[in-house]
Amino acid sequence: MNNVQMALEVARTARDILGGVGILDEHQCFRHMCNLESVSTYEGTRDIHLLVLGAAITGLPAYS
Repeated sequence: MNNVQMALEVARTARDILGGVGILDEHQCFRHMCNLESVSTYEGTRDIHLLVLGAAITGLPAYS
């Protein structure tokens, strides 16, 4: 969960450093950021990890 979040931050920073050129599909950072965003949004991995961690810490599941 933390690795994906950090990878997104790094890719977004690289995009910002490149400026207007950073949003072109020909650069690796933009393609990588799009892949990370799609996995994060589509699969909801961060949300599932938070639910599992919360249940492990408190002993109370927050999902049915």
